[in-house]
Amino acid sequence: MIKIDATCYLKGDDFSETEIIDNTSLILHSVKSSKKNDQLPIRKYSKVISIIPNENGIYEDDYSELLKKFTALIDKQKDSILSCGCEKVILYLEVKYEEQCNFEFNSKILGYISNVFDDLYISCYNNPKEFE
Repeated sequence: MIKIDATCYLKGDDFSETEIIDNTSLILHSVKSSKKNDQLPIRKYSKVISIIPNENGIYEDDYSELLKKFTALIDKQKDSILSCGCEKVILYLEVKYEEQCNFEFNSKILGYISNVFDDLYISCYNNPKEFE
């Protein structure tokens, strides 16, 4: 069993959080690391905002449908996001699994993701407690 949480990270030295909030229907959350020597790729960005469609993220059994819905949400807002000074739009998937982690993406969803997002990050965690 797996669960996927999709998040969109925005990168840019000069983009305006206020403009993104005013010009889109997205909810923004600042990203801060609690670890002193955190080596996550997002640490190198001068300004990173996490966009989550609702406060709990999106969890669905059908992750292809998850990705399609999430990518469509960002796709509708991408012009507004870029006009606010954002330089890079990144899809981050956090995959939580029990026992074994296997998932696949068909070429159609991969093509759609690559048209909307600049990069794709995937982190996988064995987290059996998530499924209790």
